[in-house]
Amino acid sequence: MRKRLALIPLALAMSGASLPVQAASDPASPTAGMKPRNYFESLDMRTARSSLEGFLTAWRTADYQRAYFHLSSPAQRGMFQAMSEFRAESLYKPEGLGGVTALDAFRLDDEFWEDVRSMPSMAFDRSMRYAAQHLLLPVAIGAFEIVEGPASPDATRVVLDVQNDGVPKALQVAMIRQPSGRWRVDQLRWDGSDPQQKPWGLTERSPGR
Repeated sequence: MRKRLALIPLALAMSGASLPVQAASDPASPTAGMKPRNYFESLDMRTARSSLEGFLTAWRTADYQRAYFHLSSPAQRGMFQAMSEFRAESLYKPEGLGGVTALDAFRLDDEFWEDVRSMPSMAFDRSMRYAAQHLLLPVAIGAFEIVEGPASPDATRVVLDVQNDGVPKALQVAMIRQPSGRWRVDQLRWDGSDPQQKPWGLTERSPGR
């Protein structure tokens, strides 16, 4: 079993198979005044600002599973594409507390790779928690203030500026509106980050590299 599971990420990368995205249903946000009927409806994604606030609060409180559900489908796929290709240093700092490396956050155990296939939100949560505990995360959210940014002409995309009392001090967050009307986090950017990779990406210019 252990050997079979160890080959999962390699098989995903070589096969070109679709990577997991745990967002099978994306119901429209409940109308104002209606009581949420389930966990997803309890996430306020009615506006770009409210969704980003929920994402940043979840990150700040280490509720990474909740943060995962605020990510857009392309952002979720970007995370697991990096995992399947073992590109850990594109998401996490190369080395953290006690000599732990970025790749260690992808090499947890067999259960982790089973979660990647069946419950990616849990895999995301476990990897992020490990990275946070060993100071591998490139972003630390403190007290924050969201500033409105420019919206696209069709009002399905908007970039919000975030003033962060953590690291880095300034963030730009690209938000997209899903067909359901829900807004989700598509990409985090900061000075020195990779402008192409989602949900975020590190380069040689990134702080801590």
